[in-house]
Amino acid sequence: MNPKMRKIKSALLDSFREFALERQRLARQAEMIYAPEVDTVVRERSKDSKRIERLLDSILDFCFDSGMLLLDK
Repeated sequence: MNPKMRKIKSALLDSFREFALERQRLARQAEMIYAPEVDTVVRERSKDSKRIERLLDSILDFCFDSGMLLLDK
């Protein structure tokens, strides 16, 4: 591989790495936000379908993250 292509590949990998790290940070923030709400819904045995639906929809936005998938269970 020539030096120019190597530089382009390196820059692309760096950008992807930054994207992946930011995605993980956002998932951790989402987990901190949604975990208490999930706990409340479970503790109260809520039957509010709109609340549960909204919560599940929000969690599924982060289905790429194992921590968020645990909240879905």
